[in-house]
Amino acid sequence: MKKKILNILLSKYFDFSKLPYIYISNIVCDSRLVKKNNLFVAIKGFNTNGKYFIHDAILNGAIAVLTYSNINKSYYLFNKKHKIYIFYLNKFDIFLPKIISKFYNHPSKKLTCVGITGTNGKTTVVDICAQWANLLGYKSGILSTIGNGFYNNLFTSLNTTVSSIELQCKLDFFYKNKADFVFIEVSSHSLIQNRVNNIFFSSAVFTNLSLDHLDYHISMKNYELAKFKLFTNFNIKNLIINIDDSIGFNWFYKLLPIKYVIPVTFNSKYINLFKYRWIYIKRIEYYGFLKKIYFFSSWGNGIIKLFLAGDFNIKNFFLSFATLLSLGINLKDLIDSSKYLLLPKGRLEFFKNRDKSLIIVDYAHTPKALKNILIESRKYCLGKLWCIFGCTGNRDKNKRPIMGSIAKKYSDLIIITNDDLYFENEFSILKDIKLGINNFDNVYIILDRILAIKFAIKNSSKDDVILIAGKGHENFHFISNKKIKYSDRYLVTKLLEI
Repeated sequence: MKKKILNILLSKYFDFSKLPYIYISNIVCDSRLVKKNNLFVAIKGFNTNGKYFIHDAILNGAIAVLTYSNINKSYYLFNKKHKIYIFYLNKFDIFLPKIISKFYNHPSKKLTCVGITGTNGKTTVVDICAQWANLLGYKSGILSTIGNGFYNNLFTSLNTTVSSIELQCKLDFFYKNKADFVFIEVSSHSLIQNRVNNIFFSSAVFTNLSLDHLDYHISMKNYELAKFKLFTNFNIKNLIINIDDSIGFNWFYKLLPIKYVIPVTFNSKYINLFKYRWIYIKRIEYYGFLKKIYFFSSWGNGIIKLFLAGDFNIKNFFLSFATLLSLGINLKDLIDSSKYLLLPKGRLEFFKNRDKSLIIVDYAHTPKALKNILIESRKYCLGKLWCIFGCTGNRDKNKRPIMGSIAKKYSDLIIITNDDLYFENEFSILKDIKLGINNFDNVYIILDRILAIKFAIKNSSKDDVILIAGKGHENFHFISNKKIKYSDRYLVTKLLEI
């Protein structure tokens, strides 16, 4: 990458009249990745603080440092020992995305970006959109929980939405590699922390809202307002909303007079409210794994043939359908190709050995998602339904007893096990889950996840269904500060010998 002049990049925020030109080759927020002539950005995160690593970044070759100011003004200091300028920026979280976007020459302005938010279904909508566009010959980029990169060539992502620095860098990569579309999962955290600021979205999608992340947002209202920022704080042309969700319907009503809203619904009584584009799902017919879905829309009417499992995925499918239609893709082309779509890995994924029980691996880690996947799993069950699940450490404790209660209500046998513990004691998590269970008949506690899955497979019959919830596509287990290679999907294929 051609070097850029830091003085010009930060000219709006600092007086450079007495400073020499500083040429930077890249912008990095991880001190371990800093190379010679990089600008190191020290960000204050939820668990750590980039300022603690300024010295490491300097030793690795940083030519300057940009970080947040603790006072109500921007200023800079010169470190005489290392002969380096450290810039302290006021309103750092607001201005940083603008600076990074400018460094990369505003790549999102030259791309067609779609932001998808909601509690459940974001990853599925992102995957379906990208997969479907690819089937029709378009080149699609993904920034998602399941990975970042071009469809079918993804690299692991640790966060739903990466830092503003990584975002702009990846958008620049997509632009240089001629992406037609970029589909981005937008988390509530990233909206509150302004990480997606200065991304120019063409469309935004809302899936649903239910209990999650209250360790961060404190209340459901705060959580809702965080999500709503995507629909109010950005100048987005198309807003695709699931109005069968109560929050979605309220947003639809609020936004309708001032925004171009595209509602998606199963409910015919809403049709008279529609002003612009819309989709109404009229009827579903089931033929084994095949679904024939009759729909009406402002683009035209038709019948969709779909092999995606899970009734809840029908809404995810039609949100994706509306999104691609809003981007100008032909209705008939979408209808004709819909039967080829698959769910992403670790989302309602089936594993079966002829002589053993059916195993379903799913990412469900919220109360509503767990309920939905258990109800769906029951449809494939001739015997008993097993539910293996746990809850993540150092995260929202409020949902733990609720998930315990749901598991007990909708399954026949439960195994409570470990999910990612991070720095929380496994017995503390277990105690919270057990608060939601009033009867411990057919409830097993096997905290070692591998042993829990082995126990279920050994003690189940071939007519049983075993749901393994929580980790889905993930390939690692986080315990304390250790990142341990582990996959539910890989373990199951090994144990079933498939």
